[in-house]
Amino acid sequence: MTAVILAVDPGVHRLGLATCRLDTGEPVWCGSEAISRPNGGWRHQQIGHALAGATICWTRDHLGYHAADLEPALVAVEDPTHAARGKTAAARWGAVLALVEAEARRRWPHAPVWTISPPGWKKAVGLPGNADTAAYTAHAEQHGWTPTDGDAAAAACIAMWAHATNLRGVAA
Repeated sequence: MTAVILAVDPGVHRLGLATCRLDTGEPVWCGSEAISRPNGGWRHQQIGHALAGATICWTRDHLGYHAADLEPALVAVEDPTHAARGKTAAARWGAVLALVEAEARRRWPHAPVWTISPPGWKKAVGLPGNADTAAYTAHAEQHGWTPTDGDAAAAACIAMWAHATNLRGVAA
């Protein structure tokens, strides 16, 4: 069984997702998934499908693995609520964050869920706390990730933070 870190960059309309090996931090997969689909649907169902999709993509890309072998040992999630401009934005992000955390705990009760602020993960991976999308996308690519967009790049960097934090044995 290969243990992985699942990293999530929650947004109001998209989730950035990334998985890396828990032991080495080696990038496995990163991408993003829409959570506000034009045909509607319950947001918690969309988030559940997106989180499950991260492990499904890993199964597809690494034939021979079974879904049971791919459950994350750790889930790392960005907490963007502190950076929200106003109560309405904070509430929207907070709702998505709460759903991501609840779904992760429901699906993988054995895996701790760590959260970190956007400036926190940026600084932890060696970027300025106000680094823009281009900067952290380039950083992710330099470390072997192939992000499809800025959300995936952010998730990849969050995975790098979680791996480094786990190696130090420091709970977030």
